[in-house]
Amino acid sequence: PGFAADLQVEIRADHARLEDGFLRTGPGALFAFIIPPLGLAVVTLLTAAFYFGACVVTIEGVTQFDALRRGWNLAAYGRWRLIALYLLYSLMTLVATAALMGLIAMVAFLLAEGTGALTIFLAGQLIAAVLASLLVIPLLFVGVPFLYFDLRSRHEGLDLAIATAQAAGAPHDLVVGPTLQG
Repeated sequence: PGFAADLQVEIRADHARLEDGFLRTGPGALFAFIIPPLGLAVVTLLTAAFYFGACVVTIEGVTQFDALRRGWNLAAYGRWRLIALYLLYSLMTLVATAALMGLIAMVAFLLAEGTGALTIFLAGQLIAAVLASLLVIPLLFVGVPFLYFDLRSRHEGLDLAIATAQAAGAPHDLVVGPTLQG
């Protein structure tokens, strides 16, 4: 028996567990099919709402809790775009992870037999997840500040305040705008 045989045994065991009725009715259905999507929706909404916390702390120089409050308020202007951005980055991470895991699974299948292949495959999953995150996370740190500046420009006139300061020859920075003055 090799890696494929071990995988078939696991799939058959999972299928048998599904057929015992636990997931069809009762608490199993609630925990398997209702709570995870609700939890995912809440996590997605909160993540998108607090995306700007790091930008606000860095650019506006406020405390962490003030930054979260300010990020929440800024996110209200473009919550659907933030959710779409979050889902896009999640999808990119998923695709990158799946591609790397597929390569690692192929190598594990070709190089080892039995338990050795499973060990290589499981270790490879961890390595693939880390490498995929290393590829995608820098894109996140580029996209969020652009969206931050876009939302501040559209709703607070940040671009006009900077242009006015430049035209007047006054020093300027990103910490200008109607909500931060006074």
